[in-house]
Amino acid sequence: DQLRVEDLSGVKATSYTINGQTTTGTQVTVTSEGTTAIAYRSTDNADNTESDKSITVKLDKTPPIIATTAQVTVQQSTPDGAQVTLTATVSDNLDPAPVLTWSQGPTAMFPVGTTTVTATARDQAGNTASATVQVTVTPASSASPQAMKRDVLAALSQIHFPDRPGC
Repeated sequence: DQLRVEDLSGVKATSYTINGQTTTGTQVTVTSEGTTAIAYRSTDNADNTESDKSITVKLDKTPPIIATTAQVTVQQSTPDGAQVTLTATVSDNLDPAPVLTWSQGPTAMFPVGTTTVTATARDQAGNTASATVQVTVTPASSASPQAMKRDVLAALSQIHFPDRPGC
């Protein structure tokens, strides 16, 4: 029998080591959430073995956690309502800086009444979580919207423009 190059080329086996356990095959499955180090090396049909190589795999299936106040109630401070600043903290098991976005705000003018605002956090793996905040702006206790308008117009009428006679 004659030895052919084709008989000696190609991969004979690849071995993988994960958490101290070594397996041989063409693929490996990582199911544990977190960071997993995988060492691997292949042997060809001529029994040449390459040096060990390694790769680190991060598997993240858990969404971030959002902590915020579920209800915020403020009193009307302008004819348009009240400016409110919403806050939230976000944590994640693998991503040190998940991105937080708000459907409105986090600082915005809210009209009298109740507005639902959604906070959404997304981690590097694309996992998302949402939380809602009910922002309630109550009417100013001493003045109705009409009285507030009257007070604003009265204040504006007191403004004098020296370069415009009669104003």
